[in-house]
Amino acid sequence: MTSSWGIGNVGGALGHCYAYPLLGAFDFFFVRFLGSGLANLLFPFARAVVASHTYGLSLISATWPQIKIGTLLRRERDKRFYRGMLIASSEEVRGLRRVRVLNPRRNEDASSAGGVAPGTVFVFDGLRSYFEPLIGRHAELRAAIHERLHPMHRKVLAIDMGGHLCLHVRRGDFKVGGIQTPIAWYEAQLGRLRAELGTVVPALVFSDGEPHEFAPLLRLPRVEWFSTNSAIGDLVALSTGGAILGSAFSTFSQWACFLGRVPALWPSAHPRQVLHPDRDGAEAWVADGEPLPRTFVEDVDRQLRGHPKAV
Repeated sequence: MTSSWGIGNVGGALGHCYAYPLLGAFDFFFVRFLGSGLANLLFPFARAVVASHTYGLSLISATWPQIKIGTLLRRERDKRFYRGMLIASSEEVRGLRRVRVLNPRRNEDASSAGGVAPGTVFVFDGLRSYFEPLIGRHAELRAAIHERLHPMHRKVLAIDMGGHLCLHVRRGDFKVGGIQTPIAWYEAQLGRLRAELGTVVPALVFSDGEPHEFAPLLRLPRVEWFSTNSAIGDLVALSTGGAILGSAFSTFSQWACFLGRVPALWPSAHPRQVLHPDRDGAEAWVADGEPLPRTFVEDVDRQLRGHPKAV
């Protein structure tokens, strides 16, 4: 029996049952077709991880590799194939056992009329309520992602951007949708934040675009482009920043902010889902010309303090 549940729908301990992060409708066990970007894929994965920890479910490994056509046609720098980025941990159900557990007939045979049957696979898919069911679970989810980093990406765990302001300039398919945040917004907010802090804090630009698309930022003092050449590497590095100037509508920016509990500045159009409800001022939403909230500047100042590279 397969069930599509949110975290709040399951009650009590459910030993001998499974949590499966279904990352897309066209999942063929070892590869997927037409999937979302990495940040959106992390939502079903994260809910499945939290459910497995909370209810004693056995976590079935996710199908991370995918084949996308649009990224090739648009000649995007990040092709979003996600092969060799995240791998199954030793505790996950994987390989041939994974295929057997996910066999629909086997799961139907395991069903019973009395409550949840042993062998039930709880399926976690889609964006659902975004971060709402994950608030407060950032540490375990950060650990879960770090644990699953492919060996070729584990060197990013040594990165500490705590002395830098990090600008996430989302391009890629955002250019098609016409929702990209203007470069002028980053220029204005970076200048305003540096002025409030009283120092030209070094800044790094993270982007899935090409350097010429954000060249005006790179001409500013102490601003450099940074890339690990992988989406997961950039996400982990961005999550160590001293502050994030995020991209509107980007869940990638949000995941970095959430995982690292990094103060973040958002364009006013960005959805107002608070990621740090226990920290007043850790996030701010501003339009061009609006002053930065004092509580936000103070939170950034606390975050940067103790990092010599910030001065």
